Amino acid sequence: GSSGMAQYGSSKAANILFTRELAARLTERSANVLVNTVNPGMVQTDFYRGMFESINSTFPSWLAKQLASLLQGVVDNIAWHPKDAILTLIACAAGPDLIRGKVTGKYYHPMFREMVPAEYTRDPTRQKAFWEMSERVIAAVMKDLD
Repeated sequence: GSSGMAQYGSSKAANILFTRELAARLTERSANVLVNTVNPGMVQTDFYRGMFESINSTFPSWLAKQLASLLQGVVDNIAWHPKDAILTLIACAAGPDLIRGKVTGKYYHPMFREMVPAEYTRDPTRQKAFWEMSERVIAAVMKDLD
């Protein structure tokens, strides 16, 4: 198994690949729909519970307690409060500048900063391949539900 952080990184890459392909397809069809990817950043939620469980099951109790305390301090002092973290999502969903400029297929971090995603997620061939793989997976799941 891969680590939780590797899985999280893969899920973010999948979001970017899918969103960029969707943006290209919608633009090709002249659809008046804008799609962008948002990374909310580190947010003070229960998301980190798995990390705490992993620390507790991986390290001796005396060390686990210290590492968990350190991680909790990072989350408490660096992570965004949910009411602040949501602002980037709201700006991407309803920001007048994005709507006026028809901005689509971009990647945003807090606080509404456009970022350049990893090079492999900007590859149109990979974006299309990921989309097609997603279609096959969904078709297989739907077939199993029949």
